[in-house]
Amino acid sequence: MSASEGNVQSRTLLAAVGRAMRFFRNNRGAFEDKTGRWIRYGLANDSKVRGKQLRAADLIGWRRIIITQDMVGKQIAQFASVECKPEGWQPPNPGTKEYEHYEGQLLWAELVNREGGYAVFVNDPSKL
Repeated sequence: MSASEGNVQSRTLLAAVGRAMRFFRNNRGAFEDKTGRWIRYGLANDSKVRGKQLRAADLIGWRRIIITQDMVGKQIAQFASVECKPEGWQPPNPGTKEYEHYEGQLLWAELVNREGGYAVFVNDPSKL
């Protein structure tokens, strides 16, 4: 039996400690308050449209790295994003409902990586 996404997420949080990384759960969603206004929460979820297009990862934080040349020896916190998936997970096929959700997660990861951050999909915490 393979581990669930929640199990992988818990194990990823533990594995991160030994890899100079720190993550926090990025809960995302929306609800209607008592006055009828919609309240959105979570990264990249400031509108219904953006929330569907760009799906920020389950875990958000940083990884500590050492910079070279003019900053030799100094440590920085590089933005890091981890999308946890169940063990054995594979990207879904294009055209499926699952792919639409995955595509938003992939766009987020590509954006983070393109801008100098670190974004990965993880279904095995030992490969963080």
